[in-house]
Amino acid sequence: MDHLLYKLLAPTEGTRPLVVIDLSQEQAKQVPHDLSSLPLFGGDKSPGDQETILWNETIQALVIKRVLQGIRTEAERTYKEGRRLNNLVPMDEAHWLAPMEKPENQEKEAIHSLLIDAAHTTRKYGVGWMFISQRLYSLDSGIVEQLRIFFFGFGLGMGEEFRALIELVGGRGKALDLYQLFRNPHSTFEITSRVYHFMTIGLVSPLFFAGTPLFFNAFNTAEEFLEANVWYDTR
Repeated sequence: MDHLLYKLLAPTEGTRPLVVIDLSQEQAKQVPHDLSSLPLFGGDKSPGDQETILWNETIQALVIKRVLQGIRTEAERTYKEGRRLNNLVPMDEAHWLAPMEKPENQEKEAIHSLLIDAAHTTRKYGVGWMFISQRLYSLDSGIVEQLRIFFFGFGLGMGEEFRALIELVGGRGKALDLYQLFRNPHSTFEITSRVYHFMTIGLVSPLFFAGTPLFFNAFNTAEEFLEANVWYDTR
């Protein structure tokens, strides 16, 4: 784990490493007898000697806690060396990792505390956090208050989620009336005809200082994005 994080947070010049850690139960079931392909669990056993992965929410929480602790430790080390990082840590299903209510077990509570601390302290190290969630109301307010950029897609237009959205935007107005007109992109079967609407607030919006949300439609495919943006190989 330490070696993996070191390669990520202290890469060689000219490289931009990306590490995806999939801790879902589905991923664990795909490799029940061969752990050699898993950097977090690979050992000295031969593939034939490997045992089926014992996997549950407690073990998942232990691994997530270890990853978060490693990121913080490595970021602090590089900061003390006089270097500033430039890393982003996306966290999917953030409402599970940092819920509004008190977590039910010790490991999840440790993750909760680590994420709140990270949202407050790691900015000076050059480590940013992206919290992805379909439940805005369920995400810990201590984290939400530290976020500087918000992107809201379809799905927050009713109930507690919409009330939380009103509070973040700063009151009900024409912007939220427009947001409620967002259409479910999966209401059409053709991928090419789907429209992904987003409302954003924060520093990414040129309308930020006026307190006005910015609306845009995202690209449907990676090819469309690349076609609209010129990329140069700087190596």
